[in-house]
Amino acid sequence: MELSYSGYGVAGEKVAVEVDGPHHFTANGQRPLGEMRARHRLLDVRGWSVLSVPYFLWAKQADDTAHILFLRQVCYTTILDQRVSLYSKIKALLVKLGVA
Repeated sequence: MELSYSGYGVAGEKVAVEVDGPHHFTANGQRPLGEMRARHRLLDVRGWSVLSVPYFLWAKQADDTAHILFLRQVCYTTILDQRVSLYSKIKALLVKLGVA
C-alpha cells in the first residue's frame, strides 16, 4: 500500500484530512473497510492525526457555514484524541517504571 499524503500543521500538529466516500465503507452500513483502517493506523504510527470526513456526516450539514463548523469540530476532536492517547501512554510508562 502506497501512502502519499500532504498535510498541514494545525497548532503544531501533523494532520491528514481524508474525505471518505461511500467506497471507504461497507456496502450495508457505515463501518470503515479494512484498507481505510490500515491506512489510518500507518499514518498514526508516523505521527499524523487523521481527520476523517465521512460522506454521510458531510451530507447532513445544511450549508457552507455548517460545513466549516463541522470541520472545526472534527479537527478539534481528532487532535484532542491524539493528545489523550499520548498522555495515557506516558502515564502507563511512568507507572511501569514506578515513577507515578
